[in-house]
Amino acid sequence: LVFDYSGYGTTLAVLEPHRGKSGWMTCGLLTVHSVNDEQYVILAARNDNGEVLDQEWCRRLLRVAAKVQDGAGVASGLESEVDAEVRRNLTDVESRNGRYFDAEVAKLDRWSDDLKLGLERELKDIDAAIKEKRRESAVAITLADKLAAQRDIKTLEQRRNRKRRDLYEEQDKIDEQRTALIEDIERQLRTTHQVESQFTIRWTIE
Repeated sequence: LVFDYSGYGTTLAVLEPHRGKSGWMTCGLLTVHSVNDEQYVILAARNDNGEVLDQEWCRRLLRVAAKVQDGAGVASGLESEVDAEVRRNLTDVESRNGRYFDAEVAKLDRWSDDLKLGLERELKDIDAAIKEKRRESAVAITLADKLAAQRDIKTLEQRRNRKRRDLYEEQDKIDEQRTALIEDIERQLRTTHQVESQFTIRWTIE
């Protein structure tokens, strides 16, 4: 393809130094399977002097009108440049996946903390009620009042024991849910990818 830079009408600073030069450009489609399926257009180019030209340069060049010219010759390999762009995109995906993982674990931690604090508050309230009943029993004058206070204390202690068991059971459930969540997120975050070649062109900028 011969790109008509002179007819573009606006100066493109990244292309200006390459007027009159030629090289190769390739385009691939990167598909990443992870938390979500994503696709990225991969562009890589090099001029005949061996200078590597980045994706932004390629995008700017493709804005310019071009005409087809025969006799391109044998394509110059751009595999390493494509690999570099693929790695850059995969690094971005992994970074986002890391933030997603941190956010999910943080939500689980907040829920766990809220649940534990709620049960611990209930235990403190029961302990306070038991202490008050013991005080009532100590100052009670009649035996009937003392026995009633002791019955209340026994009921509260049974309730406290149940709450303690609940706390331990909930902690075990939280640990199980944390393990299940981490395993689920690990499955989601297993990243696979593929690159499909779209085109390779011989370019010249007039």
